[in-house]
Amino acid sequence: MKRNVLILFFIIGLTALEYGCKHEPLSTDKCDRKTHMSVTGILQDASLLQVDNGVLLEVDSGGEVNYSKLVIRFYGKPELISNNSTYSNFSAYAIAAASFPVCWDLRRIRVEGVSANGTKDLTSLFSLCDNYVGIGSVPITNDEAFRNAVLQMVVGTPVVLHLTMHQAPEVQQEMTIRVKFENTDGRIFEFTTAAFTITP
Repeated sequence: MKRNVLILFFIIGLTALEYGCKHEPLSTDKCDRKTHMSVTGILQDASLLQVDNGVLLEVDSGGEVNYSKLVIRFYGKPELISNNSTYSNFSAYAIAAASFPVCWDLRRIRVEGVSANGTKDLTSLFSLCDNYVGIGSVPITNDEAFRNAVLQMVVGTPVVLHLTMHQAPEVQQEMTIRVKFENTDGRIFEFTTAAFTITP
């Protein structure tokens, strides 16, 4: 008898979970501005790397790297943004819930070379891509086309991006690279690499 009662409660509980919750879509399109992820910072220190025969190798602090082999990898910090206060889907998931799209409201990126001689804007020398070999890289121009290309790169999490150089700097000297990001909401965040020398 106890077994039958437990089975009955189990079946009623499963039925309540299945039909007792209102089914609502998480998001109807990529950036519907109701519920999405936005990049609000950098998760960890950027990695200073170089490509050697298709393999990524770390660049030691104070080391040299050819501009065409330079890769700066960084991880964006996604944050859940929800403007939909009436969301009421609390049903149980047997599998992982669908992930939210990433919509980075980026206004501009500025890349600076910081050396003993001061700070120099190097933004026009760098490209941004979602892979370390530079396929599909987009020169940093901070115009509308660039921001749309960034949206295409960060469609999901984790947000892993790479900075590569498409042109050598004018002066060969030891420097750190400081990258500043500004979002449309006024948030500013940055990272700085270790000191190294870029060679032509």
